[in-house]
Amino acid sequence: MLSFLAITEAVKGVVEERYPGNTVYMERVPVDFARPSFLVELGPVEMLDASCGCLEVKATVVVTAFVEADDYYNSHVPDLMTRMGAVQELFAVDGLQVEDRFLHVTANKGNCQFDYAETSITFQYQDDRPVKPGGGRRENEAKQISGGQPDGAKRSFFRRRGGEDEQRNGADIRLLADGAK
Repeated sequence: MLSFLAITEAVKGVVEERYPGNTVYMERVPVDFARPSFLVELGPVEMLDASCGCLEVKATVVVTAFVEADDYYNSHVPDLMTRMGAVQELFAVDGLQVEDRFLHVTANKGNCQFDYAETSITFQYQDDRPVKPGGGRRENEAKQISGGQPDGAKRSFFRRRGGEDEQRNGADIRLLADGAK
């Protein structure tokens, strides 16, 4: 599976390319951090069923922009809005190249506050389901199909039909069209 760290690092690279003189932090900012700067962190991640061997992944990356602040940590809001808009424009594209994958941008939302501005970018892509050590879902499915028999042994196949399970031996298998008896 594609790592979420690879996704956040790719986003960080895009922001650093656009703002080469600014520090871009990952996951947290230190006390008395540099301003102007950015923070890139992973937001909500949703994994949905796409098929028996595939997941539909929606990963959100949040880019927070900081500009100079006064003694009360209030920033110049128009500067924050400008930065937020510029970051949104960076990701107002079809997608983002991450390693050998191209992730589709499905959402790009901005939110401006008094001392920071956030841009949340949601990437959507499909990925293989992970296989658990010692036999994952795919291996168990293969055992069910083969009846748990080693290669070359006579195999049994089960087909659900009319609410009942029918067992057919490997030699008797025929492809039946839906509704055929």
